Amino acid sequence: MHSQNPILRGAMLIALCMLILGVIDNFVKFIAQDIGLWQFQAMKCILIASGTWVAARQMNIPLRPLRSINVFVRSIMYAVAMLFYFGALGTVPVSIAAAGLFLAPIFVVILSVVLFKARIGPYRIFAVILGFAGVLVILRPFGQHLDPMAILPVVGALFYALAMMFTGRYCAQEQSMSLLFWYFLTLGTCGVIGMVVIQGIDVGQLGEPSFLNRPFVWPTLAVFGWIIVQSIGSGYAILLQTRAYQIADASIVSVFEYSLLVFAGFWGWLLWGENLILWDLIGMAMIAIAGICIAFRNKD
Repeated sequence: MHSQNPILRGAMLIALCMLILGVIDNFVKFIAQDIGLWQFQAMKCILIASGTWVAARQMNIPLRPLRSINVFVRSIMYAVAMLFYFGALGTVPVSIAAAGLFLAPIFVVILSVVLFKARIGPYRIFAVILGFAGVLVILRPFGQHLDPMAILPVVGALFYALAMMFTGRYCAQEQSMSLLFWYFLTLGTCGVIGMVVIQGIDVGQLGEPSFLNRPFVWPTLAVFGWIIVQSIGSGYAILLQTRAYQIADASIVSVFEYSLLVFAGFWGWLLWGENLILWDLIGMAMIAIAGICIAFRNKD
């Protein structure tokens, strides 16, 4: 970590960030056996938001946004993206869910053309086609292998892309810790609202309890412990990621985020015995190559 090469340092920080996420996100399956998505997000995000608030007070960093509406819209977009992503983690391997979420850079290219009439050349057109072809290889929607839950991270990627673009255009002057605080507070609030809605619905109408529709239950000590681990791990990982983008060229070090596919796949195999078939690996590789192509093209 003491290397004088900022790109190498940034790459190491990103890789460490992805290693942490690859481990802790695999334990969402364990958490999903006892509590629901909404309760999980409410508990985790309230813990992270509280920790962020305490840290900001100690460092005398203001959390009040410069433009409250812009920060609120950004926070909602990121919250929706993460709800789709984590909603899939109850049943879908983390590596597959991450591959879907990594479509975000590709959606950014498409949205830039649709919303802002940006012009792209054949290089990025190829990357977009390759990325979506990778999704089709993973989902295989024309056969009997389609898992509807695997579509959730793809939808999440669309909202993630919108949030990325919105941040750059309308929240560039905001404090990073302020953005972090309001994002987690918003996501935690969404979790509370989801719990209230589910509690108000007749249990019989919800069908078999699952990660997506399970009402509030008192978590076991083991589950509560893993939520604390998730909170600490997520907060620390995001700090590593933020630091990496502060010291190195984002278009280069962002490529190392695709190491999450490797880490998540390894820990999924080690912890849960998840074995990815060849088609899944091919699709993930196609999405990663497409994202890397876009990252280096952005640098140019």
